Amino acid sequence: YERNGADYVLPVAAMDSFVGHYIADPAHARDWRVSPLLAPHLENSPKTIVYTAEYDVLCDEAEAYAGKLAAAGVDAEHRRIAGHMHGFMSMAKLLPVAAEIMDEMNGEFRKASAHFDKGNKP
Repeated sequence: YERNGADYVLPVAAMDSFVGHYIADPAHARDWRVSPLLAPHLENSPKTIVYTAEYDVLCDEAEAYAGKLAAAGVDAEHRRIAGHMHGFMSMAKLLPVAAEIMDEMNGEFRKASAHFDKGNKP
């Protein structure tokens, strides 16, 4: 949170507020079901593509999750979108890069769906 925790759309203070609404009991913050990054075993996870925005307070955490998946042998990839901050994907009608990434994500979902439509397992 240090690198991107201030001067952007989602500062650390806002994250603390969101976490407070999401987690009623602070003891639950270390539960892997709250943060998959904390999961002890990820080797059976499905193929994963983690997209992050360069100036997002959550960027490092998401990148670490992608790395942990890959270290567990999962087909995992991290794609950092340079020059953007948290929430930019919600502006696909205004930002061409967001529309392109949305199309890319949809293509990945279509490929995965076709894979399962053929009766394949993850």
